[in-house]
Amino acid sequence: MIEVERIMTEEFKVDMLVMMENAGKSLAVMARGPLGKDVLEKKIAVLAGKGNNGGGGLAACRHLHNWGANIDVIMAFQKHELKDAPRKQFDMLEKMGIPLIEEYQQTLEGYHLLIDTLIGYNSTQNPREPIATIIINADASGVPILSLDVPSGLDATSGTPYTPAIRATTTLCLALPKSGIVTREAKPYVGSLYLADISIPKAVYSKFGVDARKLFSKTFIVRLNY
Repeated sequence: MIEVERIMTEEFKVDMLVMMENAGKSLAVMARGPLGKDVLEKKIAVLAGKGNNGGGGLAACRHLHNWGANIDVIMAFQKHELKDAPRKQFDMLEKMGIPLIEEYQQTLEGYHLLIDTLIGYNSTQNPREPIATIIINADASGVPILSLDVPSGLDATSGTPYTPAIRATTTLCLALPKSGIVTREAKPYVGSLYLADISIPKAVYSKFGVDARKLFSKTFIVRLNY
């Protein structure tokens, strides 16, 4: 997936913001499932990191807010840490008046759903603060957790869980499932597994021997059995 993203941005000249938008829309659609398919007046906390994974979570916030959900963003970053694409998502949420909460030590009980977008697939060590505390509070909350791409604190390549790690109810992978996601060791952290299309051209998939028509011919979000 690192190589897929490189080809997309360098060879196909697809802006990261486009992929982030597609990821965020898919994540927002996926959030309807645990909420009985209706997000109106539901309390949702999006746990957002500073990277592109967090940017996908911020994009999902906008859609969920527009659909009537009550959204809080629990920030694991300072605004100045954001790069270009996540910063654009953040700026939109500011203008929309969506609560952006910097107090990361607060309890996460009382929400209908937590959306985990703290860390992407590059995690190779125990999560640091403030992310570690947010993960601990999320796991202790008893609230269903939807993770984007990979549960935060899980090694996406090996499936090794670091300390702490999100124990997701559902995980929505993007473009292709990461190898560690489907291991026996990772399963207690992954929960139900889905895969979303984020508009990767089939010419990119074909470089890796993947026929993308078979992945998303019926729907842009598919359930994976593993």
